[in-house]
Amino acid sequence: MRVVHVFKDCYPPTTGGIEQHMSLLCRRLSETADTIILAPSRSRRRMEETAGRVRIIRVPEFGRYASTPLCPTAAAELRRLRPDIVHLHFPNPMGDIAYLMGARKTPLAVTYHADIIKQKLFLPLYRPVLGLIFKNARRIIFSAPENIPLSSVPVSERAKCRVIPFGIEPEAFALREGEGEEVDALRAGAGGPIVLFVGAGVYFALLTLADSKQLPGLHGLSKWDQYTEAGLFLMVSCAVGQVYGVVTVFLRRRYEAMAKGAGKSGGK
Repeated sequence: MRVVHVFKDCYPPTTGGIEQHMSLLCRRLSETADTIILAPSRSRRRMEETAGRVRIIRVPEFGRYASTPLCPTAAAELRRLRPDIVHLHFPNPMGDIAYLMGARKTPLAVTYHADIIKQKLFLPLYRPVLGLIFKNARRIIFSAPENIPLSSVPVSERAKCRVIPFGIEPEAFALREGEGEEVDALRAGAGGPIVLFVGAGVYFALLTLADSKQLPGLHGLSKWDQYTEAGLFLMVSCAVGQVYGVVTVFLRRRYEAMAKGAGKSGGK
């Protein structure tokens, strides 16, 4: 069985949450199926490589508009691959159009990672495409049930929705040699309980590590091993664009932090 995952970027080199989730999912799926990632190359060249058992095909890209890559050969590439299942990671207009033009009769799964934000002005034109994608999908996957009623999935198609929390590999967060001593030193120097606020340097994060340098009593942390010093682990967000952050990343990082030794966690 051949499964093709489609998104606008791929890890490596892009280190976003969606890309890393897709990488882990494909790596594990490749143990039982022929697994391919189809993504833009960020250049005008077609490139192909392998990561373990996963094939990564990067199609030519002719720029991006509103964070959407322009890849006119993506549909033909998807058709050539003749997949048994196409798995779209949403939102990604390029992938949606490639599926409809190149593999529309192929069984489709969609993982709904986030709402459409930057392309919101184009929704009236794009909505018919969305309607076809959700209609064709056999399953629409969410990371948490709270995300379903807030999503763009039509009520008529929500019977297809399933909740599958994103997985992690706890062993990837084990402390390396010398990191335990560094954590102990950070805790000893704090002089009291530590609350760790985590945010990315993007518009939907309420507090970033850069902001923390300007606030009394807050200190920026840059290394994963330093997260272990927290007594309370708090994810923050202020926009619906961070569907992944509001629900999934909080739960995901909660277990990552616990795997690394944090005693408590919380957030909103």
